[in-house]
Amino acid sequence: MIDAKSEINRKFITYSLIALVLIVIKHLMVIRLPVEARHYSIDDLLMVQMAEGLLNGNWLGNYSPYILMKGCFFPILLAVINRVGIPYLSALDILNTAACVFFVWQMRYIVKNKASLLLLFTVLLFDPCLCAARTFQRVYRSSIVEMQTLFLFGSFFGLYFHIILSKPTDKYYHLKLMLYTLFNGFNLWAVWNTREESAWVLPFVSVASFIILFELLKNADNNHLSSKQVCKLVLITAVPFLILLAGNETVSLLNQHYYGENVRLEEADGNFADALKTIYSIKNESEIPYASVSREKVERLYEFSPSLASIRAELDNRLDDYIGAGRNKESNEIEDGWFFWALKSAPYINGAADTLPKSQEFWASVNDELNAAISDPANEIETINVMPSALMSPWRPQYSHELPKSFIQAVRYLVTYKAALPSIEPTGKASYPDTRRFELITNNLSMYSDDSFVNQTAAQKVLLTPVYKKLTIIHSVYHVINPVVAGLGVAAYLLVIILSIKNKEKNDIPFILVVLGMGASAVIMVIGACYTHISAFTAITYYYLTGAYPLMLACEWISVLYVLQNIRRIDK
Repeated sequence: MIDAKSEINRKFITYSLIALVLIVIKHLMVIRLPVEARHYSIDDLLMVQMAEGLLNGNWLGNYSPYILMKGCFFPILLAVINRVGIPYLSALDILNTAACVFFVWQMRYIVKNKASLLLLFTVLLFDPCLCAARTFQRVYRSSIVEMQTLFLFGSFFGLYFHIILSKPTDKYYHLKLMLYTLFNGFNLWAVWNTREESAWVLPFVSVASFIILFELLKNADNNHLSSKQVCKLVLITAVPFLILLAGNETVSLLNQHYYGENVRLEEADGNFADALKTIYSIKNESEIPYASVSREKVERLYEFSPSLASIRAELDNRLDDYIGAGRNKESNEIEDGWFFWALKSAPYINGAADTLPKSQEFWASVNDELNAAISDPANEIETINVMPSALMSPWRPQYSHELPKSFIQAVRYLVTYKAALPSIEPTGKASYPDTRRFELITNNLSMYSDDSFVNQTAAQKVLLTPVYKKLTIIHSVYHVINPVVAGLGVAAYLLVIILSIKNKEKNDIPFILVVLGMGASAVIMVIGACYTHISAFTAITYYYLTGAYPLMLACEWISVLYVLQNIRRIDK
């Protein structure tokens, strides 16, 4: 027994040292990359402005038409990293690595072979999206989605395994139970306040919570717990959702204090969202790809809403600014994804909505005026059904066949890691003050190019080329191997299900549930991106799909490794 235990410890130490070497190698490569200084007022630069507001003690900064349109978690994290003094890319890689370690550690109950666990860790650690331009080098929220996905799913799986493999009488059982639950709640809140479309995690979180509650109650019944103790277990299951609600309300109260209204996000619970859905509900006179609001429809809206008519000049100018930005390049029609921003910024420019209270009042008026016009039979306004979220364009009949095609396109894109590459090309100019802001907030250098810095940029590029080549080789490996492993993973998973049903094997249930939870969640995320792609703007890109990559890798590799470690039992 002593020799066997010593051998186990020796293997654990050996594999841990190998993992540490891999971590150091990866870290030394990616921290040399430059940050991307993308001067997008509704994206990267907005995140920098919000983080600067936090660092200056002014919450998310002064009110603007965009400030409450995107979640606050990434700016908070960016400000914390800046305050700690760690370079942004170093901190990101440390967090990404921690997420990989945490997730793989929870999978030790399924993938029991230490060498297989190391392989799973290596695959997740060197995921090309964890060092790609748009999901690592950008100072933007897409850079943290993958780590958040691993932390969130890992924490729920960890709680599930803790419950089914431990007993309430075990030492530290309840302490671990509470720690996992609190971490679940924090992860859920963080994900929810990073991207607006984070509802894709709700099916997983809801089903996982139900299964966890079921297991808790089953344990309670086996241990003859009192009804009071059972109620406590039910409450524990609800803690993540309570943390989410409490966290969201805290953000709303902070917004009320600094901006004057109890609104968390204007696109979610503000009057702008209601007005936009009402605008979408009015039918275009003719079908226009990707544009639910044609220029002809805008003209009718001016007639129906005096409030909208009051910002006509500003809205028309903003719409003109976006001509050619999307896929309707040969017309003056604006894709929904760009119309969204033009509509939100126009009254701010006009002065009709340059504070949050005025914005709430303005969009409430627009909504009321349009609904009154719709209700008046004399206007003969034809309406259509809209989606529950203002972020989603209205459904069109042709989407029933376009969505499956788009899904196949997205899966091909996903499994081949198309375009998920790092960059050492310039993304800003040294003469732009905003480029310096990116470097100051991140403590990282950016690549830039203008007349006075051409030689410096060229020299920097020469130094980075060896690292870039190594990372592109890693990408090439994933590009070639991952489609094969994906196919094997699907076959392995189906094989386990078939044999488990045939042999009535209950030991496979945790594996089946875990992979199903990850796979179904990845599919939901991909479908959401596909719907956006066919209706509003180009969304089949690795930075919109980033949350699906770690789930895909985990599903396929865990399935293959699970079959390999159980090959003898499966043969029987």
